[in-house]
Amino acid sequence: MTVSSTKQFGVLKSNNPSNPNVEINIRKEPVIPANSSSNVIANGKPGDRVEILGSNRPANDSRTWYKISCLPQTSIQGWVREDVITLSPPTEEPQAAKIWQLSVTTNTIFKSRPVDSAQLPDAEKVAIPASTILAISAYRQESLHYICTLAYGQKIKGRNTWAVFQDHAQIS
Repeated sequence: MTVSSTKQFGVLKSNNPSNPNVEINIRKEPVIPANSSSNVIANGKPGDRVEILGSNRPANDSRTWYKISCLPQTSIQGWVREDVITLSPPTEEPQAAKIWQLSVTTNTIFKSRPVDSAQLPDAEKVAIPASTILAISAYRQESLHYICTLAYGQKIKGRNTWAVFQDHAQIS
């Protein structure tokens, strides 16, 4: 296990494209046993902010696991797999966690996943006008889209994580 001297944070996310609001299992150990619920100690929600305490890639697993501390209830500590967390850049102080600004540059559609909006039902997309500015706590690039997690508990249409076409927005 590696442990960083600086603090690193992340945001939990669903790894289920058909249900982006599914809860995330927080496990006692970095392994999914045959009885997959046997080492689940808690559940997190997509958008929950967590502190990264360390990481481990077990010999029999191709994925990295992260030991996390749930914020603000830091007494809950456990493991999540790399596909259910978006990492933020390391920081010295929790208060100094980076918040980015997402500026929508042209009328666009926020989507539940990075696909053509015509492929999605209305419940998984929302029109966003140009000049909209939002605070985001995490983002990554995927399939010509930014996948953004809204900061400060913001939600649009009940979701806090959205995909936006990169040519329609800027992040600063």
